Amino acid sequence: MNIDDSFSNRVAIARVALDLTQAQLADMVGIVRRQIAAYEAGDSKPRDKVLHNLAAALGTTSEWLATGAGAGPDVRHVRKTITVPLIPIYTSVQAHAVNEFASESSAIDFIPCPEGAGENAFAIIVQGDSMTCDGNISFPDGTIITIDPNQDTKHGDFGLFALRDSNESTFKQLVIDQRQHYLKSLNPSWPIIPCGADVKVIGKAVHAQVNIRSNKIVEYKTTREKSDIEKRVEQLEELMSKAYDAGMLLAQHRKDDKKPE
Repeated sequence: MNIDDSFSNRVAIARVALDLTQAQLADMVGIVRRQIAAYEAGDSKPRDKVLHNLAAALGTTSEWLATGAGAGPDVRHVRKTITVPLIPIYTSVQAHAVNEFASESSAIDFIPCPEGAGENAFAIIVQGDSMTCDGNISFPDGTIITIDPNQDTKHGDFGLFALRDSNESTFKQLVIDQRQHYLKSLNPSWPIIPCGADVKVIGKAVHAQVNIRSNKIVEYKTTREKSDIEKRVEQLEELMSKAYDAGMLLAQHRKDDKKPE
């Protein structure tokens, strides 16, 4: 089974939720304590058999430990590590119902809580390009957004919203014009959504972070109009290039003319 890089976090959090030491967990799984330490440090990953034993000891599934998919153990009371609080990452569907029945046991991962976020804060991962633009503020695909459901969302704020006829949440900017509410994407290709009373505010976006793991080459295209000086320089360079080519061609002809027949 493929095991992602967040495996170490999930093992540590699930162990702490059960109030187990690394040595106690190792005894339950049938391995040495230093192996649990290596898992939680991200230095090692288990083989399938050990993974299954580890999941059984932690009261969860192999799939959740390996990838974060499916229901995990109940870790709602695990709010911090030794130094920093942790908050859960939810899918768009889970976040839609976060105030109703979603709990941290269904989180796909955990991240350190950003400064200023409340105790009920959680995170979502931006999917798609609706919030990507060429401006100063842009949230590309993969950006991790921290949402605080206890902070008021006002005109111009970014937040997480849910339309009442959908079971998913959406990350957008709130625009209020003449008492009418709209959800705005930063990508101009996406339409503004008039929402009125049909929208449910889940929470205000208070922090954004991006994991730099991509090897994609990003190409930037500019639409800036060139200045007169730039145009003249380009024209001069083109004339010089043509003159050089003509000079080389003329020199070659003279050289050919001097060759004995």
